[in-house]
Amino acid sequence: MDEIASFGEWVQIRRETLRLTRKKVAEDLGCASVTIKKIERDERRPSKLIAQLLVVHLEIPTSIESKFIRWARGEFVAGMPAPNQLRLKSESLQTKPKPQKSNISNNLPKLTTSFIGRIEELASLSDLFENRKVRLITLVGSGGIGKTRLAHQAAHEALHQANMFPDGALFIDLANLQTADQLVMQVAAALQLSFSGISLPKDQVRDQLQNKKLLLFLDNFEQLIDSTAALLGEWLQETNHVKFLVTSREPLNLVEEWVVKIEGLSFPSQTAVSPTINSLLQLRAPDTPTQTYPSVALFVNRARQVVHDFSLHNDVKAQNAVLQTCRLLEGIPLGIELAAPWVRMMSCEDIAQEIQKSLDFLASKHRNID
Repeated sequence: MDEIASFGEWVQIRRETLRLTRKKVAEDLGCASVTIKKIERDERRPSKLIAQLLVVHLEIPTSIESKFIRWARGEFVAGMPAPNQLRLKSESLQTKPKPQKSNISNNLPKLTTSFIGRIEELASLSDLFENRKVRLITLVGSGGIGKTRLAHQAAHEALHQANMFPDGALFIDLANLQTADQLVMQVAAALQLSFSGISLPKDQVRDQLQNKKLLLFLDNFEQLIDSTAALLGEWLQETNHVKFLVTSREPLNLVEEWVVKIEGLSFPSQTAVSPTINSLLQLRAPDTPTQTYPSVALFVNRARQVVHDFSLHNDVKAQNAVLQTCRLLEGIPLGIELAAPWVRMMSCEDIAQEIQKSLDFLASKHRNID
């Protein structure tokens, strides 16, 4: 290790030892390739969240995980082993003891689309998850703003962190529920709890949750606030470790609640347009010079799902049209995801014109988008 002088050099050697490209690591971490490049050149320190994700994707052993994160954040550490001498995960599978199964299985839906942007929001949620005094986190925002997708991403990433939620994470969609009793039944089903005895069902669920170190993800809570928020308050008071992650169009207004306001993805202002720009993907947000505008990146990513060779390079009209589309939709992810697939049938300019005429143009044809 004496010949390795910096954190960035250590990360680069580790990445190359694992035969990973910068692009692959960036995709896994949900950031731009240039971010990894700057980290490896010691031009940028990774955020705490990025450092934690590097632990996972660079297969950093548990014994040096804490030291690695402290080094990533700028602290001086000594005694780091050479990155090309650490045992690879494939080499240690046979010697690793099998982890004990949790009493509760995780039922988080699989992530089937790439996650773009929201680096700051993910970092904030990671900090709130780690804070033991925070028991109720509510992501608040309008419909289509991306609350559910962000919560899913945060929950999945939390499960990769050692001892964050050792009893797992449970997801419950509340969209079709109307009463507190229905919520009790859904939570019981997720817990695989069979009721017995004379105790009220809500109390049996509370007892089951009593000492669980569990993340309970409740999606679409808004229609249950009047009938059910008080029940959530009771469970918070009468359990010890369960953390509730809620999405809602409005706050629950409980004293334990930590509200995270979710806005649209950032998009270039009108003054950002330039007839000489070469690629929208090279446009940088003013406050985050190493990241692309997430709204633009989302449009391009979803467009490529239907037109694999879709590109904005050297096409100023298409570039400006996508900029206009992102502005018209105010960076709302659902709107962008509905607009982008139209590139299969019309030009980017025509898409922007249709949206300017009427948002009804964006009616979804996907069976699994509400």
